[in-house]
Order: sequence, then structure tokens, then C-alpha cells
Amino acid sequence: MKVSTRGKYAMIAMVNLALARGGNMVTVKELAAREGMSLTYLEQLFVGLRKAGILTSIRGPNGGFQLALAPEEIRVIDILKAVGETVDSLKDGAGARRPESGSEAEVLAGLMWEGLSAHVHVYLHQMTLKDVIQRAQSPCPAFSSLEELAT
Repeated sequence: MKVSTRGKYAMIAMVNLALARGGNMVTVKELAAREGMSLTYLEQLFVGLRKAGILTSIRGPNGGFQLALAPEEIRVIDILKAVGETVDSLKDGAGARRPESGSEAEVLAGLMWEGLSAHVHVYLHQMTLKDVIQRAQSPCPAFSSLEELAT
């Protein structure tokens, strides 16, 4: 699975809005400046997030965007899907597709990739925006810290 700029920017924007809770409206212009993002690109992402019911907006001088739901009700997978991200490891990488037919080795390797996709999907399905802002995400059980994953 490879997350594009679209997915990364959407997550940064959503975390930013979650941290601004309390009825505060945030304009796309403010958010783009604060995070160093392209205003036009961010506006495009917000269209998808609004259509998905994740964001709400108000027009006018005191307008802007805010979360349509509480952070604990917004799953990371829903944010990524709203901006067109795919979370399937089978779609990326050479040899990651499970063959319709082929050698036993190809089929077994394909099953492994399907298992990876399932784990990624479950992780992103269970992780909420609240978990992200409270740093409640945990590393793989095989590692004691996220830093260990980098080695």
C-alpha cells in the first residue's frame, strides 16, 4: 500500500480540524497556510470529505470548515476513501496481484498479499481520528516501539 499526497494531506487537514474542536471554524486558506499546502489542492480534497459527510462548512465572514462528526466517529479508512485513496496492497507493486491461475508458488504468494491487505484494512478501519490525535496508535505486536520499525 502506498499513500499518495492526497491521503497524507487529507489526514493532516483532518487532524488539524480535530485539534481545533470546540465549534471553531477553520478556513481552507488558514489551514493551507498553517500546513504549507496548496490551497487549490486542499479545496479539492475538502469536496470529497464534505460529500462523504466527514466535514461540514458554513459560508460567510465567520465561515469555514469543521468536523461533521466527533473524532471518535471518524475512521481513518473513511478519510482515505473520501479522497480516493486505495488501501489494497494488491493494487500496488510488481507481483502483488493474486493470479487467477498459475503455479502453486504464485497462488501462495498471492494469498500472502491478500492477508497483508486484510491487516491494513482492519488497522485503518479500527483507527479513528481520536486515536490519531491522542497518539493511541500502536506498532505491530512484534515491535515494542514505532522507532524499531525503521531499523
